[in-house]
Amino acid sequence: LSDEVHENGDGEVRLEPKEWTGWGIISNVDDVASDNRVAIELKSDIPSMLPTKNWRLGAWSDTTGYPKVGTFYQGRLWLASTDVQPQTLWSSESNTNTLFSPSTLEDSIVLDTSAITATLASRQVNAVTNIIGDSTGLIVLTENTEWLGRATNNKPITPSDLSFQSQSAYTTLKGVQPILAGTRYLVFQGEGAVLREFVFDLAQDRFVAKNISILSEHMSQTGAKDMELQQGRSTRVWVVLDNGSLISMIYEQEQDIVGWENHTLGQSGGTDPTVV
Repeated sequence: LSDEVHENGDGEVRLEPKEWTGWGIISNVDDVASDNRVAIELKSDIPSMLPTKNWRLGAWSDTTGYPKVGTFYQGRLWLASTDVQPQTLWSSESNTNTLFSPSTLEDSIVLDTSAITATLASRQVNAVTNIIGDSTGLIVLTENTEWLGRATNNKPITPSDLSFQSQSAYTTLKGVQPILAGTRYLVFQGEGAVLREFVFDLAQDRFVAKNISILSEHMSQTGAKDMELQQGRSTRVWVVLDNGSLISMIYEQEQDIVGWENHTLGQSGGTDPTVV
């Protein structure tokens, strides 16, 4: 430790302790040693080689799990959903995707550009299934709730200016990436039988999720496992079902046109082909 001196020009000074930190990767654990020694591969300088108990483990590891979803938003890499912290989000520092320090290393000051760690506050644990960067904010889809993260007055998100508000309470289907069609997101709910149109309502200042498959739920009742957007003279959403069937939806949001159809594939060798 060393001291940092601040002078105000009037002959007065203020002394502050200055903490220096470094980091590394645990490369070996000595299970036999009684003092639980570990070997660390240093990735940055440390202030001293003297013994210390002032260590902090990282959030991600083989035992705690690694983030399952992520996106880029406002110059940061956002990651979320580990095994131990399924509804926690981590962002990198601004304009980088490799540094996740919550403060400056030398003096532990939290800057607007510092990394962010945020846990969604809900009554039950719902793992994050998708993160989407949108002009309205950071959309976070979980197993049971949709959230919107924003700073005040449309400012960039910072460690001291970020709040998450729940938008709706619909389950979202794991493994199927939401798609952006025009200005609206299409998200499969629950077991994949219901497709919802996730759109921001200015009057309510929140996202709403309209069921756009309500008149054709019999076509997707076996559950979806993948979907993709095709744009051309018309906008079409292709959906692969769990049973290998292929269906599609004509989607023209400006005219409120939604039309579903089933696609029968020709037989090959006397068996009905399936889509994988």
